[in-house]
Amino acid sequence: MMVMLSAWKSASGSRNATAGSGRVGVHSEHVVEAIDVKGITGVPGAGETTVGYLMFRSKLVPVVGLWGLLGKAAKRRHSHEPQIVILELAPDVLLGVMVDELGEIPEIQKEYIEKISEMIAGENMLAESLVKPDEAKGRTEMIVVISPDRLRRKFLAI
Repeated sequence: MMVMLSAWKSASGSRNATAGSGRVGVHSEHVVEAIDVKGITGVPGAGETTVGYLMFRSKLVPVVGLWGLLGKAAKRRHSHEPQIVILELAPDVLLGVMVDELGEIPEIQKEYIEKISEMIAGENMLAESLVKPDEAKGRTEMIVVISPDRLRRKFLAI
């Protein structure tokens, strides 16, 4: 099962598959917890994507925003409070991802999932696969599935 990490609406507010919209998911076994945005400390010079750091279960956890990396022009697109999803990228390796919206993605049949090769994608690509639309199940947009390993390599350098 996957968890939808973030969703954007196009400028018109439409949920249809347009250039300004998209969905991002991660496999649910990597999700530790979703928490409110409280206690983040910004660090000068940390980079555009680093929102800051927070303490989670006595561990210092970096928090990133993926908006710019996913081709979204401005940072946040929604006015409601964002949340932070704590992901376990490897045993005892945590990363917080700030998201606009959370939602569960129901089980998806294998034939709708297309893997993205690292050789074709390049080292900066965060996606591991794409989920094709399934009009019969009401899924009209593709879902970008983020790779925990690629997140770890990009943001934690381990």
